[in-house]
Amino acid sequence: MSGILALWYLDGRPVETATLDRMAAAMPYRGPDGITVEADGAIGLGQLRLHTTPEAIGAPLPRWSADRRCALVADARLDNRTDLIDVLALPSDAPDSHLLLAAYERWGPACVDHLMGDFAFVVWDARARRLVAGRDHFGMRPLYY
Repeated sequence: MSGILALWYLDGRPVETATLDRMAAAMPYRGPDGITVEADGAIGLGQLRLHTTPEAIGAPLPRWSADRRCALVADARLDNRTDLIDVLALPSDAPDSHLLLAAYERWGPACVDHLMGDFAFVVWDARARRLVAGRDHFGMRPLYY
């Protein structure tokens, strides 16, 4: 399983990438396929990659929406890919992280009701100024906060 991390300073101070690097260093076994961290003001996100699906190989995270309103980090394997691809009008080779972000943009936090599989994710929604965390209904992918 991949590792994900998120940090939001509620007082508005900027997140330093060195802080995110230290968070990632605490779980190196989660990221044999690479580590990416990104700070944007008071928000910091990161992923320690373990490629478990072919689609994940070319999809480093965090993933930002086209308008940079939302950013996502995730550890996910979605079982209802075909249904989501049809409903969200995405390419058939879209990584699960792209499906998750599109699902959040369409349904907001209720996106978890449309997902099947093993997943844990965090979305930063800049417009709503909220950090949303979700995981699969059975807790197959751990999510600590």
